[in-house]
Amino acid sequence: MRDLLRNGCVPDLAYGDGSGSSEVPISDFDEFFAGLPSSFNPPSSVDELGSSKVVAEGSCIINGGLNMLGSALEASHREAMVYRLKAEKAEKDLPRMKNEILERDSKLAKDHDKAVRQAERRGRRGIVEVMRNHASQFKTEYGSLKEAYSLDDMESMKGGMNDYAHAEALISPIDGRIQGFWDPMPVSPDTEDVMTEVSGDDEEVDCPADAFGASMSGNFNFDL
Repeated sequence: MRDLLRNGCVPDLAYGDGSGSSEVPISDFDEFFAGLPSSFNPPSSVDELGSSKVVAEGSCIINGGLNMLGSALEASHREAMVYRLKAEKAEKDLPRMKNEILERDSKLAKDHDKAVRQAERRGRRGIVEVMRNHASQFKTEYGSLKEAYSLDDMESMKGGMNDYAHAEALISPIDGRIQGFWDPMPVSPDTEDVMTEVSGDDEEVDCPADAFGASMSGNFNFDL
């Protein structure tokens, strides 16, 4: 019996099933003490009721500890399973999220290109409309101007412009001829030796008048 107690084994002593939810049954103390050696004497202060109470409290404490340990292990196992499921879900969701991001970026790029094309089309339509308005306005103003001036007025204006151009073309040749009047006159050899003395009443100046008279009496044709 001592060997059994030393090894932690007591016959007929039932243990829990290891689940933490079963309680250790309280054995019959009469049989328990009857199986002890004759030299074993329990303390005099411990009676049967006190012993049962101590054993019951110890059993409750042990069972409570086992229950807490089992609950902690079960909670840890559940938490580990939850984390594992979350990790698996994240691994599955990651490719899906990447695809969604790529699809969203592609859609945004397409929407941007579409908006740019629409803006370009609106701009071209606006330019065409402005050009049409300007053409219509020019046509209206030209029609009003055309009605304001008759054909005779236009012909008169055209003739006046031609006369002005002809007169302007004559200015340069006429100016050249006028400048020619101021050119030095050629001197005859007969008048090279001119006397410097003042001639008398009965003296004639040796200055032929035909050269100067010819230059002043010549006929000039201004009709170009």
